[in-house]
Amino acid sequence: MTRAAAKAIVFMALAGLVSGCATLQCVEPDSAGIELSHTSHITQHPPFAELEGRHPTNFGYDVLGGYARWNDGPIWLQVNEGYSLLSGWQTIPGPREIFQAQLGVRLWHKR
Repeated sequence: MTRAAAKAIVFMALAGLVSGCATLQCVEPDSAGIELSHTSHITQHPPFAELEGRHPTNFGYDVLGGYARWNDGPIWLQVNEGYSLLSGWQTIPGPREIFQAQLGVRLWHKR
């Protein structure tokens, strides 16, 4: 493929994206909010950390941030942006920026 052909393909792809999202309505999330989350393994907390000679660790972290979520039928996309709060001794030292993206499929929905 020549450089000119590659440029033309990229230009047409960008033009298609821009024309479909000219008013940014297609990227507006279905919901947004603020969240406080904790990430770790359940085996790092009592009573599991005390079974079979295991000792507790502190590799988890707490995050305060915001999220945006898009739903399209059973498929959803959620992006989170926040800052880790000071947690433990072997964790992500706070404050530190945390980004997370999740893509999922809803299996059922209670109405």
